[in-house]
Amino acid sequence: MLSPGHALFFSLLLTPTAAAQSLTFDIDRPVRTIAAEGGFVLSGAGAPATVVALGSDAIADRVLELRGASLPPGQAVLPITSMMESFVPMAGGSAGNLCLGGAIGRFPIGFVDGAGGFELGVDITALPAGQRTVSAMAGQNWFFQLWFRDGSSSNFSEAAKVTFR
Repeated sequence: MLSPGHALFFSLLLTPTAAAQSLTFDIDRPVRTIAAEGGFVLSGAGAPATVVALGSDAIADRVLELRGASLPPGQAVLPITSMMESFVPMAGGSAGNLCLGGAIGRFPIGFVDGAGGFELGVDITALPAGQRTVSAMAGQNWFFQLWFRDGSSSNFSEAAKVTFR
């Protein structure tokens, strides 16, 4: 995981046909806007936790990754998503604010690396939505947030919004 202010550039090679034609995508292209700031309270890492969506907002590209930073190293993190934005202060007794509403879907629990980072590849054809999975559709807004263990409590990152096309 990279610290804020550093960039890593690489490409993902996809082969769409047997004719050996290939497409190259820059996975480090930001595709999100900040929807809301959930981590007003500093995390155990000493700064508000952030999340960025990188890759492509084009449905056909199917390349999207979430990256979190300023998270407490070694702690559990639950990436969540929804098609609705909301604001719930100190949700579930946490120190931060939940920025998602409606049917909130959960990705598998992961762990923050030693540098305070977290990465998750997102399959936009199987986004968790409540108790089911759905495909992202052009024109839809999806919101992503990280809920993580923070000392004896929990906290939230800011929320990222991706509008698919």
